[in-house]
Amino acid sequence: MNSLSTLTYIFRRVADDWKLMLSIFLGMAIATTLVAGAPVYIKALERQGINTAIDNTPQAMLGIAAYAAYIPLDRSSLRETEQALEDATRLDIQEIYRGHERYISSRFYDLRLPRPPLQQDPDSEAPGGYLRHLTNLEAHVTFVDGRMATDDIVPGAGGPLIEGVIDELSARHMNLRVGDTLTLTQSSLDPTAITASVVGVFRPSDYNDEFWQHYWVILGDMDNAGLFVTRNVLLDALGRTYPGGIVSSLWSIYIDKESLKEWSISEARSRLAAFQETLSDRMTRATVITGIDTMFKDFEERSFFARVPVLMMLVIMVITVLYFLSMLVSYLVKSRESEFALLRSRGAGTIQFLRVFALEGLVLAGFAAVIAPFLAMGLVAVAGLLPYFADITGGSILPVEFHWEPFAAAAGTGLLSLAILVIPGLVGARSGLVIHRLRSSRPPSVPFFQRYYLDIGLLMVGGLVFWELNARGHIVS
Repeated sequence: MNSLSTLTYIFRRVADDWKLMLSIFLGMAIATTLVAGAPVYIKALERQGINTAIDNTPQAMLGIAAYAAYIPLDRSSLRETEQALEDATRLDIQEIYRGHERYISSRFYDLRLPRPPLQQDPDSEAPGGYLRHLTNLEAHVTFVDGRMATDDIVPGAGGPLIEGVIDELSARHMNLRVGDTLTLTQSSLDPTAITASVVGVFRPSDYNDEFWQHYWVILGDMDNAGLFVTRNVLLDALGRTYPGGIVSSLWSIYIDKESLKEWSISEARSRLAAFQETLSDRMTRATVITGIDTMFKDFEERSFFARVPVLMMLVIMVITVLYFLSMLVSYLVKSRESEFALLRSRGAGTIQFLRVFALEGLVLAGFAAVIAPFLAMGLVAVAGLLPYFADITGGSILPVEFHWEPFAAAAGTGLLSLAILVIPGLVGARSGLVIHRLRSSRPPSVPFFQRYYLDIGLLMVGGLVFWELNARGHIVS
């Protein structure tokens, strides 16, 4: 048969068996859509789950803490470390970065207090004193007594006189109040000292504010007297009085939730790892800590147990559809046995039959494979409107992403559907006219398992097993 006669023959066969061919096409389309929908559905649920997890996680838990120690206390070093952080954020996490605050703390110095601390353990070491600075502190505190410290530095006989403020809990524990003075020295034998006057006692305005996301690091030490001073006082008074000193620094980085939702789990982890690496390259002994990875780990554990039943259900549905598709193809082959035998007797060979079946199957399977990914994406998106997903979607559609996986799955299922259609046809077309007449005169006997209704019994046993597993709540069900 030439190409024109082959196409004419195919169109005639499709027209004669259009009901059965339509059923076969629908079977291919359903199977292909189910397989293509599996990655779409899983990714949509994962994306929606991540968005929900981010929304439900407090803003403070999603912040990033960058810590560095042994920074020389001078303007140049502080400027370089600040620039290193800005470079790292710009290179790796710029999309989710909203800003940051910086906390700087000096080392401990010998401390002389105006009166002993309350409830001091006689066996414990004497409390130390240190100076620290937190950007934008005044905007996030309420002064219980006094006011904010200023940049004033007054030269004294033994060293500079400065102003500082302290948090309420530390002031109560150290038995300090506004107007008290503290003296900080490198050792008891050193005549040079920094005298700090307590000009204010404060408490955080809102403990739940993300500004205080690292509250226990900044305000958690109540056994030592840590006075908050301005940046200039920290550099000019402490840096010049005790040159060569070092400080530690903590950056509290604010994260934008909506921008974080645009990242996948793998991208977020790679970006955070790159941020750690970049910061370590530009700043010695820098460490990055964040609650984002912990949130992702919790989500992955929950999504695993939610994903397994979905995949098992899809596998069962696809196998069922393909099984009935093979049954439809077997009926189609049987209905064409006389036609195959006639063509075989007239000289048609395997190549001619293969060309006919392949063209016929490519039209059906190819069209099903083309529309299946788009149909799957649409159905998965609309599924978010169902009451079952109302708690996580809020009545909106599921977030479907356009990627290559559903197209690859549809192509693979299309090839499988093509094989289901072509192979039985080739096998059925091998018989000649004489064999066909013999089969017609003596039809094959009913298989053993159908003759004694073993197939129905197997279905009943399977139903009982499924009911038992479902009643016990096992994940297998």
